[in-house]
Amino acid sequence: MEFYTADALGSALMLTDSAGALATRYTYAPFGRTAAEGVSSGNPFQYTGRENDGLAGLYYYRARYYHPGLQRFLSQDPLGFAAGDVNLYAYVGNNPLNFIDPLGLDREDRLLLQLELDLDLVPISEAGFGAIAKAVAALAGRLFPRLAPVGAVAAPSLQRVPFDWSRADHIFRAARGHFNPTFATSMERLARIFQAVASNPANRNPDVISPGKAKAGVEGFSQIFRSGQQIWVHVRDGRIIDAGVNVVPR
Repeated sequence: MEFYTADALGSALMLTDSAGALATRYTYAPFGRTAAEGVSSGNPFQYTGRENDGLAGLYYYRARYYHPGLQRFLSQDPLGFAAGDVNLYAYVGNNPLNFIDPLGLDREDRLLLQLELDLDLVPISEAGFGAIAKAVAALAGRLFPRLAPVGAVAAPSLQRVPFDWSRADHIFRAARGHFNPTFATSMERLARIFQAVASNPANRNPDVISPGKAKAGVEGFSQIFRSGQQIWVHVRDGRIIDAGVNVVPR
């Protein structure tokens, strides 16, 4: 029996046996060119957790194959330009240190994925092509009210505090303590994370709101994740009106 150790991108770093002895070590160039040292175990799951074909060094990303030497996919994105990249062969927008592409369809922020896993949310990429199709429709439309149903496909069937999409421009912006995602699908995923935090009574935290907001009826919620970051959420009248992240928890 072998045990995996992976990095933040999901790439296998090493395999150890049941006694903890190192069997195989993997190293990667930024775009995935792979080198293995040690005992050959036949393990295909290497860069970002995807299968290396072991012959040409290609990686299988479900919708298409990726060539780490060329730093690009070998076929066009099946989603076309709806995935947000003008180069239909590009891998994660040429930013492989911060994004992954589990299905060969669209990039995913690795931080968002880790937050979702910490909350036991099912990421959109793992919810099936039905969820992806709806997410792409939302991306193409860029209409915030249309985004809310996407999470219903991928999220667990729990009663959650509603997210006020009319305040999306305030919540998602380039300001300290806030997320400023590029894609509409990332906004939807963050909204689901904020909902999960605010829907847990154990996360109630008055320290993340000012005295003035408390007098105005705003409730504060927060949760510290394995990354050490604190997600904070403000709720008023039963709806999420503001949310973001603190590098140093309050």
